[in-house]
Amino acid sequence: TIDPKKTTCMLYLQADHLFFQKYQTEEACIEVMTRHVQRVNSIYKTTDFNQDGKPDNISFMIKRIKVHTTEALNDPGYRFPGNYGVEKFLELFSEEDYDAFCLAYMFTYRDFEMGTLGLAWTGDLKNAGGVCEKNGHYRGSMKSLNTGIVTLLNYGKHVPPAVSHVTLAHEIGHNFGSPHDPDL
Repeated sequence: TIDPKKTTCMLYLQADHLFFQKYQTEEACIEVMTRHVQRVNSIYKTTDFNQDGKPDNISFMIKRIKVHTTEALNDPGYRFPGNYGVEKFLELFSEEDYDAFCLAYMFTYRDFEMGTLGLAWTGDLKNAGGVCEKNGHYRGSMKSLNTGIVTLLNYGKHVPPAVSHVTLAHEIGHNFGSPHDPDL
């Protein structure tokens, strides 16, 4: 049998001030983020990644949650006060040290360019990034590459849960090393 300690990924979830503005209370933010993790669990637990004919029971557990309220805008140390493109936003989020976690994710309510719903560092044996990757020097500064972001705003409209839940599952797939399927 598989040791569940080796198949459970501990998460650090954060919500930025725009996500907080959308949901208005810390409790509501936490509830939305928790529902995302529950849905991702229902996908990953039943998936047979190594193709041995049985599910691999990969699961995710929230170890820590931080909700940045609108008060964060008064904090000079708050990294996300402005408008950023999706790559810049992921880079800013990755400047913190997340070594104590398998993955760290930021939930936001930003309308990223070209319909982008999320972004994550892709795990790869040859390159940096992915689950459990330790904080290190990357592109001239210290970064944690075990990170990703998800937005619930797209083209000015709220992203339905059925879409945002799958977006989180998709981005975590990148963290685990999965590339996009090639176009046929």
